[in-house]
Amino acid sequence: MRLTRQGDYAVRVVVDLASRPPGAVVPRSLIRERQNLPAAYLAKIVQALARAGFVRTRPGARGGAVVLEPPTAPFPYDPSGPPIATFFEAGGNMEGGLPYTPWAAELKKARMAVRNKENPDAMCLPMGFLQFHQQPQPRKIIQTPGLILIEYEANYGLRHIYTDGRQLPPQGEPQPWWYGYSVGHWEGDDLVVETNNLRGAEEGPSDGWLDVNGSPHSGQAKFTERFRRPTFGRLQIDLTLEDAKAYTKPWTVRVDQRVLPDQEMIEFICNENQQFRVRVKID
Repeated sequence: MRLTRQGDYAVRVVVDLASRPPGAVVPRSLIRERQNLPAAYLAKIVQALARAGFVRTRPGARGGAVVLEPPTAPFPYDPSGPPIATFFEAGGNMEGGLPYTPWAAELKKARMAVRNKENPDAMCLPMGFLQFHQQPQPRKIIQTPGLILIEYEANYGLRHIYTDGRQLPPQGEPQPWWYGYSVGHWEGDDLVVETNNLRGAEEGPSDGWLDVNGSPHSGQAKFTERFRRPTFGRLQIDLTLEDAKAYTKPWTVRVDQRVLPDQEMIEFICNENQQFRVRVKID
């Protein structure tokens, strides 16, 4: 496999930092000189590592310094809660896996047979909720009195959740959207969001994906998400899917996210220098 120039720079920076103990403070100028890197590339790589939680940045002369973060412990498992979703397989921690119907099982098998090359993430298209919820790239939640926006850095996603008291529209009434039609209301400190009228797997090869391995949902799907903050630094989402065409019964999984109040998102243009379609010989 041939690395791009930026990929080569990124590997060199990671190897350089990996030789240092947790908590070490490494001047950026030292990394740049040791690895012979352009300052602009180093800044982008360090920012990506900081967003992922591997390092912190410290301002100062000559670009400041990089502080290696100690490993972050996972959130404690709650045995009374639903199974934790995994990025590649929504039902990875569910006993027996997801309850697919024959239609959904066959569709997932067909997607995996071509190595999931139609996954919307690979195509720079809007991802399904579970992929978005588990993306390592950050997202920002913007709350107004009648509307909540979720802005995703990954694939420049944007969800609208109406909290002005309107009801969920009947299935098939509005035009199906990538993110569907979402309405939310508060139950105590929990935000409960219902979504229907999504583009399902019937629409096209990159529609209706729940996870990397291609677990599908149909155009009949209804999602219910329950957002809560158990602690200051933790956002917990319980997601329930009702979809009689794709699953024999409703099911629920949980996603945990870390709150990063002192971070800002960066611009991410997925199609910039997009190589996937050529490398897998789609185009």
